[in-house]
Amino acid sequence: MTLDRLPHHFSKTLLLASFSIGTIFVVAQTESNNESSVAETEISEEFEILSKLELQTHQSDRYEKLKEELKKSQFSDEHQELIATALSQSVVGAPISTYREESFVEGTDVDPTEEVQTLSILETGMVEDDDASSYSLNGAMTPFSSVAFFPLEPANGKILNEGNSDITFRFDVILEVPEDEEAPEFVTNMLKKLKLAVDFRIDKESQQLKTSSFTLLKPFRKLFLFNFKQFNLTYSYEFNEDCGCMTISNRDVSMNASVLILGHLYMRAKVNYSDIECEKPLRYLHRDQGFSDDVLTLMF
Repeated sequence: MTLDRLPHHFSKTLLLASFSIGTIFVVAQTESNNESSVAETEISEEFEILSKLELQTHQSDRYEKLKEELKKSQFSDEHQELIATALSQSVVGAPISTYREESFVEGTDVDPTEEVQTLSILETGMVEDDDASSYSLNGAMTPFSSVAFFPLEPANGKILNEGNSDITFRFDVILEVPEDEEAPEFVTNMLKKLKLAVDFRIDKESQQLKTSSFTLLKPFRKLFLFNFKQFNLTYSYEFNEDCGCMTISNRDVSMNASVLILGHLYMRAKVNYSDIECEKPLRYLHRDQGFSDDVLTLMF
Protein backbone atom coordinates (compact mmCIF):
# COMPACT_ATOMS: atom_id res chain seq x y z
CA MET A 1 0.00 0.00 0.00
CA THR A 2 1.64 3.23 -1.13
CA LEU A 3 1.02 6.70 0.20
CA ASP A 4 -0.42 7.34 -3.22
CA ARG A 5 0.11 6.20 -6.80
CA LEU A 6 2.03 8.08 -9.45
CA PRO A 7 -0.21 9.33 -12.26
CA HIS A 8 -0.31 6.76 -15.05
CA HIS A 9 0.66 9.22 -17.78
CA PHE A 10 4.02 10.04 -16.11
CA SER A 11 5.29 6.50 -16.57
CA LYS A 12 4.67 6.43 -20.32
CA THR A 13 6.02 9.92 -20.89
CA LEU A 14 9.17 9.15 -18.90
CA LEU A 15 10.01 6.27 -21.19
CA LEU A 16 9.12 8.00 -24.44
CA ALA A 17 11.11 11.07 -23.55
CA SER A 18 14.20 8.97 -22.99
CA PHE A 19 14.13 7.78 -26.61
CA SER A 20 13.56 10.96 -28.59
CA ILE A 21 13.44 14.06 -26.47
CA GLY A 22 13.37 16.57 -29.30
CA THR A 23 10.61 14.80 -31.19
CA ILE A 24 8.53 14.15 -28.11
CA PHE A 25 8.75 17.82 -27.19
CA VAL A 26 7.11 18.91 -30.44
CA VAL A 27 4.59 16.08 -30.62
CA ALA A 28 3.53 16.39 -26.98
CA GLN A 29 2.84 20.10 -27.41
CA THR A 30 0.79 19.55 -30.57
CA GLU A 31 -1.23 16.69 -29.12
CA SER A 32 -1.85 18.57 -25.89
CA ASN A 33 -3.22 21.59 -27.75
CA ASN A 34 -5.41 19.44 -29.97
CA GLU A 35 -6.81 17.37 -27.14
CA SER A 36 -7.68 20.41 -25.08
CA SER A 37 -9.67 22.13 -27.86
CA VAL A 38 -13.01 21.36 -26.27
CA ALA A 39 -15.84 23.53 -25.10
CA GLU A 40 -15.20 25.49 -21.93
CA THR A 41 -18.45 24.24 -20.46
CA GLU A 42 -17.18 20.66 -20.70
CA ILE A 43 -13.84 21.52 -19.11
CA SER A 44 -15.42 23.35 -16.19
CA GLU A 45 -17.31 20.20 -15.22
CA GLU A 46 -13.99 18.47 -14.49
CA PHE A 47 -13.31 20.73 -11.53
CA GLU A 48 -14.93 22.01 -8.41
CA ILE A 49 -14.24 25.48 -7.10
CA LEU A 50 -13.16 25.58 -3.46
CA SER A 51 -13.15 28.55 -1.12
CA LYS A 52 -10.14 29.15 1.12
CA LEU A 53 -11.90 27.40 3.99
CA GLU A 54 -12.86 24.44 1.80
CA LEU A 55 -9.27 24.13 0.61
CA GLN A 56 -8.04 24.07 4.19
CA THR A 57 -10.56 21.33 4.99
CA HIS A 58 -9.32 19.30 2.02
CA GLN A 59 -5.71 19.72 3.13
CA SER A 60 -6.62 18.66 6.66
CA ASP A 61 -8.21 15.48 5.31
CA ARG A 62 -5.12 14.80 3.25
CA TYR A 63 -2.92 15.39 6.29
CA GLU A 64 -4.83 12.75 8.28
CA LYS A 65 -4.51 10.20 5.45
CA LEU A 66 -0.78 10.82 5.16
CA LYS A 67 -0.29 10.51 8.91
CA GLU A 68 -2.08 7.17 8.87
CA GLU A 69 0.11 5.84 6.06
CA LEU A 70 3.31 7.15 7.67
CA LYS A 71 2.67 5.00 10.72
CA LYS A 72 4.06 2.16 8.57
CA SER A 73 7.40 3.95 8.33
CA GLN A 74 10.39 3.90 10.66
CA PHE A 75 10.29 7.67 11.18
CA SER A 76 9.78 9.24 14.60
CA ASP A 77 6.44 10.86 15.40
CA GLU A 78 8.08 14.26 14.93
CA HIS A 79 9.29 13.38 11.44
CA GLN A 80 5.96 11.85 10.46
CA GLU A 81 4.29 15.09 11.50
CA LEU A 82 6.76 17.12 9.45
CA ILE A 83 6.29 15.06 6.28
CA ALA A 84 2.49 14.93 6.51
CA THR A 85 2.22 18.68 7.13
CA ALA A 86 4.56 19.65 4.29
CA LEU A 87 3.08 17.32 1.68
CA SER A 88 -0.55 18.07 2.52
CA GLN A 89 0.01 21.83 2.37
CA SER A 90 1.86 21.65 -0.96
CA VAL A 91 -1.23 20.42 -2.84
CA VAL A 92 -3.54 23.37 -3.48
CA GLY A 93 -5.26 22.99 -6.85
CA ALA A 94 -5.13 26.10 -9.04
CA PRO A 95 -6.44 29.45 -7.81
CA ILE A 96 -8.07 31.77 -10.34
CA SER A 97 -5.04 33.92 -11.07
CA THR A 98 -2.49 35.42 -13.45
CA TYR A 99 1.24 34.75 -13.54
CA ARG A 100 4.41 35.31 -15.55
CA GLU A 101 6.14 32.28 -17.03
CA GLU A 102 9.71 32.18 -18.33
CA SER A 103 10.78 28.93 -20.00
CA PHE A 104 14.02 27.66 -21.48
CA VAL A 105 14.54 24.42 -23.43
CA GLU A 106 17.61 22.92 -25.08
CA GLY A 107 18.50 19.45 -26.26
CA THR A 108 19.46 17.10 -29.05
CA ASP A 109 17.97 18.37 -32.33
CA VAL A 110 16.28 21.18 -30.40
CA ASP A 111 17.75 24.67 -30.71
CA PRO A 112 17.87 26.52 -27.37
CA THR A 113 14.62 28.44 -27.03
CA GLU A 114 13.38 30.97 -24.50
CA GLU A 115 9.84 32.22 -24.05
CA VAL A 116 8.22 34.72 -21.70
CA GLN A 117 4.48 35.10 -21.39
CA THR A 118 1.70 36.09 -19.01
CA LEU A 119 -1.02 33.52 -18.45
CA SER A 120 -4.38 33.49 -16.69
CA ILE A 121 -6.17 30.61 -14.98
CA LEU A 122 -9.90 31.07 -15.56
CA GLU A 123 -12.81 29.75 -13.54
CA THR A 124 -13.90 27.82 -16.64
CA GLY A 125 -10.97 25.45 -16.13
CA MET A 126 -8.97 26.97 -18.97
CA VAL A 127 -5.56 28.64 -19.13
CA GLU A 128 -5.38 31.68 -21.40
CA ASP A 129 -2.15 33.14 -22.83
CA ASP A 130 -1.12 36.58 -24.12
CA ASP A 131 -2.76 35.96 -27.49
CA ALA A 132 -6.09 34.96 -25.91
CA SER A 133 -5.50 31.35 -26.96
CA SER A 134 -6.71 28.93 -24.33
CA TYR A 135 -6.24 25.31 -23.36
CA SER A 136 -7.39 22.99 -20.60
CA LEU A 137 -6.00 23.37 -17.10
CA ASN A 138 -6.02 19.57 -16.99
CA GLY A 139 -2.47 18.85 -18.11
CA ALA A 140 -1.34 22.47 -18.19
CA MET A 141 1.93 23.74 -16.74
CA THR A 142 1.23 26.18 -13.89
CA PRO A 143 2.92 27.38 -10.69
CA PHE A 144 0.41 25.47 -8.58
CA SER A 145 0.83 21.90 -7.41
CA SER A 146 -2.31 19.95 -8.14
CA VAL A 147 -0.91 16.42 -8.14
CA ALA A 148 -2.46 14.82 -5.07
CA PHE A 149 -0.50 11.60 -5.47
CA PHE A 150 2.94 10.92 -4.07
CA PRO A 151 4.25 7.55 -5.34
CA LEU A 152 5.91 6.41 -2.15
CA GLU A 153 6.19 3.39 0.08
CA PRO A 154 6.39 4.63 3.70
CA ALA A 155 8.40 1.62 4.84
CA ASN A 156 11.40 2.44 2.62
CA GLY A 157 11.68 6.09 3.60
CA LYS A 158 14.91 7.37 5.14
CA ILE A 159 16.59 10.61 6.16
CA LEU A 160 19.01 11.57 3.40
CA ASN A 161 20.57 14.52 5.22
CA GLU A 162 19.74 16.98 7.99
CA GLY A 163 20.93 20.49 8.74
CA ASN A 164 20.05 23.12 11.31
CA SER A 165 17.21 24.60 9.25
CA ASP A 166 15.99 21.81 6.98
CA ILE A 167 15.85 18.05 6.54
CA THR A 168 15.66 15.88 3.42
CA PHE A 169 13.71 12.62 3.28
CA ARG A 170 14.19 10.06 0.50
CA PHE A 171 11.64 7.54 -0.73
CA ASP A 172 11.77 5.00 -3.55
CA VAL A 173 9.33 5.86 -6.31
CA ILE A 174 6.69 3.27 -7.14
CA LEU A 175 5.97 3.47 -10.87
CA GLU A 176 2.51 2.54 -12.05
CA VAL A 177 2.92 0.25 -15.05
CA PRO A 178 0.45 0.89 -17.91
CA GLU A 179 -2.08 -1.87 -18.45
CA ASP A 180 -3.72 -0.69 -21.66
CA GLU A 181 -3.29 -1.78 -25.25
CA GLU A 182 -1.42 1.43 -26.15
CA ALA A 183 1.61 0.46 -24.07
CA PRO A 184 4.10 -1.80 -25.94
CA GLU A 185 5.51 -4.73 -24.00
CA PHE A 186 9.01 -3.21 -23.89
CA VAL A 187 7.50 -0.12 -22.21
CA THR A 188 5.99 -2.09 -19.35
CA ASN A 189 9.13 -4.21 -18.99
CA MET A 190 11.34 -1.14 -18.73
CA LEU A 191 9.10 0.60 -16.21
CA LYS A 192 9.22 -2.45 -13.97
CA LYS A 193 13.01 -2.20 -13.82
CA LEU A 194 13.55 1.56 -13.52
CA LYS A 195 14.85 2.62 -10.12
CA LEU A 196 13.75 6.14 -9.16
CA ALA A 197 13.82 8.04 -5.89
CA VAL A 198 12.20 11.25 -4.72
CA ASP A 199 13.78 13.57 -2.15
CA PHE A 200 11.65 16.00 -0.14
CA ARG A 201 13.54 18.88 1.48
CA ILE A 202 11.44 20.43 4.24
CA ASP A 203 12.00 23.56 6.30
CA LYS A 204 11.90 22.60 9.98
CA GLU A 205 10.56 25.88 11.33
CA SER A 206 7.78 26.57 8.80
CA GLN A 207 7.13 22.86 8.09
CA GLN A 208 6.88 23.76 4.42
CA LEU A 209 8.19 21.85 1.42
CA LYS A 210 11.23 23.60 -0.10
CA THR A 211 12.08 21.23 -2.95
CA SER A 212 11.12 17.85 -4.32
CA SER A 213 13.55 16.05 -6.64
CA PHE A 214 12.97 12.93 -8.72
CA THR A 215 16.18 11.11 -9.68
CA LEU A 216 17.14 8.01 -11.65
CA LEU A 217 19.17 5.99 -9.14
CA LYS A 218 21.16 4.01 -11.68
CA PRO A 219 21.37 3.85 -15.49
CA PHE A 220 19.05 1.47 -17.27
CA ARG A 221 20.30 -0.24 -20.42
CA LYS A 222 19.04 -2.85 -22.87
CA LEU A 223 22.04 -4.58 -24.44
CA PHE A 224 23.32 -2.19 -27.16
CA LEU A 225 19.83 -0.87 -28.05
CA PHE A 226 19.46 1.97 -25.56
CA ASN A 227 20.90 3.38 -22.37
CA PHE A 228 18.83 5.64 -20.13
CA LYS A 229 21.75 7.30 -18.33
CA GLN A 230 20.44 10.21 -16.28
CA PHE A 231 17.18 11.83 -15.26
CA ASN A 232 16.46 14.52 -12.70
CA LEU A 233 13.45 16.71 -12.08
CA THR A 234 13.41 19.29 -9.31
CA TYR A 235 10.54 21.46 -8.10
CA SER A 236 11.22 24.47 -5.89
CA TYR A 237 8.42 25.85 -3.68
CA GLU A 238 7.60 29.02 -1.80
CA PHE A 239 4.61 30.42 0.06
CA ASN A 240 2.66 33.10 -1.81
CA GLU A 241 0.94 35.57 0.52
CA ASP A 242 -1.37 36.94 -2.17
CA CYS A 243 -2.71 33.49 -3.01
CA GLY A 244 -2.58 32.13 0.53
CA CYS A 245 -0.90 28.91 -0.56
CA MET A 246 2.29 27.19 -1.63
CA THR A 247 3.42 27.81 -5.21
CA ILE A 248 6.07 26.31 -7.47
CA SER A 249 8.73 28.93 -8.17
CA ASN A 250 10.55 26.84 -10.77
CA ARG A 251 10.84 23.43 -12.39
CA ASP A 252 14.12 22.09 -13.72
CA VAL A 253 14.44 18.82 -15.64
CA SER A 254 17.34 17.15 -17.42
CA MET A 255 17.71 13.82 -19.21
CA ASN A 256 20.60 11.99 -20.83
CA ALA A 257 20.19 8.86 -22.92
CA SER A 258 21.47 7.07 -26.00
CA VAL A 259 19.60 4.97 -28.57
CA LEU A 260 21.13 2.75 -31.22
CA ILE A 261 19.29 4.39 -34.13
CA LEU A 262 19.25 7.97 -32.84
CA GLY A 263 22.57 8.21 -31.03
CA HIS A 264 23.09 10.44 -27.98
CA LEU A 265 20.00 12.23 -26.63
CA TYR A 266 20.05 15.13 -24.23
CA MET A 267 17.38 17.53 -22.93
CA ARG A 268 17.28 20.31 -20.36
CA ALA A 269 14.23 22.42 -19.63
CA LYS A 270 13.55 25.03 -16.98
CA VAL A 271 10.45 27.03 -16.14
CA ASN A 272 10.39 29.98 -13.73
CA TYR A 273 7.26 31.65 -12.34
CA SER A 274 6.83 35.16 -10.99
CA ASP A 275 4.29 37.99 -10.56
CA ILE A 276 1.64 35.56 -9.33
CA GLU A 277 -1.60 37.38 -8.47
CA CYS A 278 -4.78 35.67 -7.32
CA GLU A 279 -8.32 36.93 -7.71
CA LYS A 280 -10.14 37.91 -4.51
CA PRO A 281 -11.97 36.38 -2.83
CA LEU A 282 -9.69 33.40 -3.24
CA ARG A 283 -11.14 30.49 -5.19
CA TYR A 284 -9.30 27.31 -6.14
CA LEU A 285 -10.05 24.99 -9.06
CA HIS A 286 -9.72 21.53 -7.62
CA ARG A 287 -9.90 17.98 -8.92
CA ASP A 288 -9.83 15.34 -6.22
CA GLN A 289 -7.82 12.78 -8.19
CA GLY A 290 -5.17 15.29 -9.22
CA PHE A 291 -4.67 16.80 -12.66
CA SER A 292 -2.68 14.96 -15.30
CA ASP A 293 0.13 17.51 -14.85
CA ASP A 294 2.46 14.81 -13.64
CA VAL A 295 6.06 15.37 -12.68
CA LEU A 296 7.40 15.04 -16.21
CA THR A 297 4.84 16.14 -18.78
CA LEU A 298 4.64 19.58 -17.20
CA MET A 299 8.17 20.21 -18.40
CA PHE A 300 7.02 20.00 -21.99
